[in-house]
Amino acid sequence: MYGYSRYLLFIIIILFSSCITKSKYNYKISAQFHSPEDLRKDIDFVFKNLEKKHPGINWYITPENLNFKIDSLKTVINEPLNTKDFYLKLAPIIASIKCGHTKLLIPSIRKSDQYSIERIGNERILNNYSFIVKNDKLFFKGFKIVDTLIKSGDEILAINNIPTSEIIKNLNSYISADGYNMTYKYSILNRNFSNWYYSIYSEKDSLLLDISNGKEIKNILIRKSDLVAKNYLKNSSETKNQIVNTQTFKYLKYKGLDENNQYLLDYKLLDSNFRIGYLKVKSFSFKHSNFDKFFDETFKEIKASEIKNLILDLRDNGGGNLNDSRKLFSYLTATNFKYLSTVEAKGRFIFSDDNLKSKLSIPFQWIYNQLFINKKEDRYLVKINELNISKPNKNNFKGNLYIITNGLSFSAATLLAANLKGINRGIFVGSEGGGGFNKISAGIIPTLTLPYSGLKLKFGLYKIVPNAQSEYDGRSIIPDIYVEHSLEDDIIKKDPEIETILKLIKN
Repeated sequence: MYGYSRYLLFIIIILFSSCITKSKYNYKISAQFHSPEDLRKDIDFVFKNLEKKHPGINWYITPENLNFKIDSLKTVINEPLNTKDFYLKLAPIIASIKCGHTKLLIPSIRKSDQYSIERIGNERILNNYSFIVKNDKLFFKGFKIVDTLIKSGDEILAINNIPTSEIIKNLNSYISADGYNMTYKYSILNRNFSNWYYSIYSEKDSLLLDISNGKEIKNILIRKSDLVAKNYLKNSSETKNQIVNTQTFKYLKYKGLDENNQYLLDYKLLDSNFRIGYLKVKSFSFKHSNFDKFFDETFKEIKASEIKNLILDLRDNGGGNLNDSRKLFSYLTATNFKYLSTVEAKGRFIFSDDNLKSKLSIPFQWIYNQLFINKKEDRYLVKINELNISKPNKNNFKGNLYIITNGLSFSAATLLAANLKGINRGIFVGSEGGGGFNKISAGIIPTLTLPYSGLKLKFGLYKIVPNAQSEYDGRSIIPDIYVEHSLEDDIIKKDPEIETILKLIKN
């Protein structure tokens, strides 16, 4: 009874300690200036946590180089800064660690409050367009508004008199990627250039764009007031393709839908004569997913229809559940296998953030650490199923395999591709993946709040090593056949990877 009372008292204390009003929170991260002393304390907080708990903080940067960057930052902070300005100084150092799972985030404004800034996407000028980043150049891809002065494929030479090559280089310095990989950074910008631009550069009521159509250069001033919702194109290149009606999706929601209302998990027959199947796996984690059901249905169909050539599309797969990644591998090999070589941590750690849910998880974190992390001499070895010997699925595919990757093939998708590459299973087509081949830091990924600025720090606690290694440390999966997209390919949404594979099979 006494123990129960103590636990109840603990909960009550947490509730009171967690009560911070929205107004104070929003003021802290949007308008408040933090003293140099407090900001230096935040810097110490970040790097003490990373040095103690990150499994690979010095994989790609020496301690001397990192310490020099930290000391230099402390030196230049000699006046108060708001949270965003502090982010602009600290984030590039976090990115220089070269770990895609280690990120510094600006917290979001909490809405319905006097300090709330509710931003509708169309209020930001660049959000009305989509872009293509190619070879440090920026091009228009599509439009959400009628704009007779700009066409798809036009190059943006400068924004507010800043050359776009300089802007792209600057944005890349804030994006964390595994090792020396660059395809991930460019893929991130291709997916959401406007958000990254506004996270670094000030938002203004107008933008001056220097635009080239290949024949002439135009200077175009775009104002927010000119972007009226009624001008939206109903059938623009950005219109989402509705592939399923609501009633159908009710029974197929375990396949998920992406931003274009296309299934995240999909299988179809591409060519009946050559027995070519196409399997798309765009994620290993999403709401309502059922990977067991999908893989079981798909590979039964592959077997029944006597598919000889299977295309596995891992493009834009940012990872997710490691176990589901391993399950897919079991359908693609015919022999017993070990999926991971080692999973290791720097210790047993317990994290809590400034919210009740996080603090209530503390007892469960302690239990997990005791059950699944074993200390062996100076090493902390994590026990997970993927370290055990597994059997191939009875419906495993034995035909010709072709794997497509791109810069957004990351984390658990990279581990799958690395293991396939390690047993020479399949031909890889496309561009270099986004995740590290030889190792990643992932597993449990806590989020810590910096005490004074309110910035958020995320990083993985486990060093995860696939049961395969590459001679190119700090790189991802290098394709056997590299496929480069032309500007026109991206604008009209052509698929040169699929075309390359089909030609390869048929010839």
